Amino acid sequence: MEHRKITVVSTQTQKKTVIDTDAETLGDLKVALDGAGICYRDMTFYEGTSRTEITDDKALLPREVPYKGTTTNELVFMLTNSNKKIRSGSKSREELYEEIQKGKMQNEIKVRFGKNYTLCTNRDLELFLLAKENTPKAKINTTPTNTAQMVVENKPVEPNKDIEVVKIALNILTKALYRNGDISNDTAGTVFKLLNKGIIYKEDGEPSPYSDTDIEAMFDFVGL
Repeated sequence: MEHRKITVVSTQTQKKTVIDTDAETLGDLKVALDGAGICYRDMTFYEGTSRTEITDDKALLPREVPYKGTTTNELVFMLTNSNKKIRSGSKSREELYEEIQKGKMQNEIKVRFGKNYTLCTNRDLELFLLAKENTPKAKINTTPTNTAQMVVENKPVEPNKDIEVVKIALNILTKALYRNGDISNDTAGTVFKLLNKGIIYKEDGEPSPYSDTDIEAMFDFVGL
């Protein structure tokens, strides 16, 4: 089996570690993580270059993955707590689903994103719900008239929520521009730090070929 370098980032320890391994399956990778002293108990495995979650120990690790106009075997795994809240600090995916179902917003989200809400990222769902929350609500005017009149309730938007919507939108836009090669690594990294969204991982041993900005863009599908 051919050896390759795999970058492992842990949201628990905030470390970025490169391991040299011939692991072919997730089970093999766990053995290599044990050897490197990297904890993965009760954690979810996400792979960044292929943008997938791997759960079965017998599952083959991705190979020849298309990345930035070429292919790579140098994978990046993010290990995160299975019940971790999304990084904006509000709701878990289960809570997002519950709120969407309670508000009967499934069709609205399908029209907005062109797909079922279960296929949307946490960030898309959070942005949708925040925008929905800040939309002025309509109410029936109780003044007796021949026809019920709809009026908009002048409810002030809470400044902190309004700012959060903008920050999430800018974060999504920056990642898309970076993935498409429209902005540089330095520019994207600066934006992430200004938005307080960028993760800074401590290098543990050999430097990774992937920057923190690369990793931030890779794992936006996770919605951490």
